[in-house]
Amino acid sequence: MPRGPNGEVRPADAGQCALKVAKIATGEITEDLPTKNKQKGGQAGGPARAKSLSPTRRSTIAREAAQARWGGRLEAGQTAKPPNRQTAKPPTTQRQP
Repeated sequence: MPRGPNGEVRPADAGQCALKVAKIATGEITEDLPTKNKQKGGQAGGPARAKSLSPTRRSTIAREAAQARWGGRLEAGQTAKPPNRQTAKPPTTQRQP
């Protein structure tokens, strides 16, 4: 069954979907939305994981992530820099004869 923008279940048929939305809007039925516990768990999980890792391991993970994102080899103490986007040529809009 299709899901709405907040994860709510909607009927696949357009007529049934319109009827359900109208009933929700008028208050005939109530809709139980998914809980926000997943979001809260994710927010709590990051700091807990960082606390459990040693500074050396966190540094290694960050270095590998930067290398995967920006490419190339990063030496110890070197910071990852984004590519220079000012040197890129803008697309030409004129037609060639």
